[in-house]
Amino acid sequence: MLNKRVEGLLGLAFRARKIILGQGGIMAAKVEQVKLIIIANDLNENSQQKLIRYAKENEIPYVIEGSKSAIGDALGKNEIGALALKDHSFAKEIRQILKKEGVING
Repeated sequence: MLNKRVEGLLGLAFRARKIILGQGGIMAAKVEQVKLIIIANDLNENSQQKLIRYAKENEIPYVIEGSKSAIGDALGKNEIGALALKDHSFAKEIRQILKKEGVING
């Protein structure tokens, strides 16, 4: 389940076009654009591992948090398995919130 503040920040970032949606979009983006990857906890294991490997290889912070439907709801979409934040300020704020909750991984 996503924190309400995180949901709100994701919604703002999405409306500001500071989010990349989906595994394909994340892996196709320029590495320097990606500031934080959020992976749904119910995304299939193979896709999770690919994204985690990508994040580690490129030294991008990541977190496994929220279901696909919870992430999608935060963006006003259907299910979203993974997203990346392109904005440093949004990523920093979300990381701080998730660190306080003890769920940040990377």
